[in-house]
This record gives sequence, C-alpha cells and structure tokens, in this order.
Amino acid sequence: MASAFPLRGLVCEDQALIALELQACLEEAGLAVAGSFGSGVQAMAWLATNTPDFAILDFKLDDGSCTALIRLLKARNVPVLIYSGWPQGGHDTPEDLRDLPWLSKPLECEALLNALRQATIGLPLHQHAPSEAATAQ
Repeated sequence: MASAFPLRGLVCEDQALIALELQACLEEAGLAVAGSFGSGVQAMAWLATNTPDFAILDFKLDDGSCTALIRLLKARNVPVLIYSGWPQGGHDTPEDLRDLPWLSKPLECEALLNALRQATIGLPLHQHAPSEAATAQ
C-alpha cells in the first residue's frame, strides 16, 4: 500500500536559482523537499535528526565537496543523485562514490525525474506520476 505522504527529498545546491528550480520540479511531481541547503555543513546539521527518502546533491558546494555527506546518506541507504557542473570522476572523486548516478547541469525537469525514478526503484516515487491509463480516461 502506498504511503499517503509524499517522499521527502534533500536538495543540496549552493546556487539559489538552481535550488529553486530543483525544488519546483520535485514539488510539481508530488514530492516534498525536506530541506534545500547551500552547504554541506547545513545539510549535515539537518541530517543529525532527519533522514530523507532521496537526495539530490551538487558535488562541490561553497564549503567544499560533499563526500562526507554522500557517505552518510549511502550508509543510511538513501538513494543519491549527483547534479553537478563538474565532470563525473573529476575533482578526485573517491573510488567508493564513482557508482553514483551523475547528472550534468543543466537538465530538464523530466530527465531529472526519470533519473530519480531509476535511483529509487522500489520506493513509492513511481506512484506519483500519473499512469498512461489514468491520463487517457
């Protein structure tokens, strides 16, 4: 049975306009944005008492890379998408983080949601998008 509450995502992006676009994209898809943080420090503080259902992170924030943040989320089995202007594997990406889905900025909302659906297979995200049968009625 699907939850009556939308999945809750963590967005970590230091460019305000991009963070707002990500939030709008997710909310239009019926998802909740639990926090949109511009720094890894802010996100880590939030994670001290919370766990999101998924996370979309810029790999490099104003306060540095988010490798510690990613490792914490992975340890909690939270699906993580990297949404970055940096090339995948660049900036000496640690070996244990190279398997993450890496999306290059800019990206259309639908492409982002498709990548998120792939990363969250088994979570109720798939039930938020109307099915073709429902939209044909």
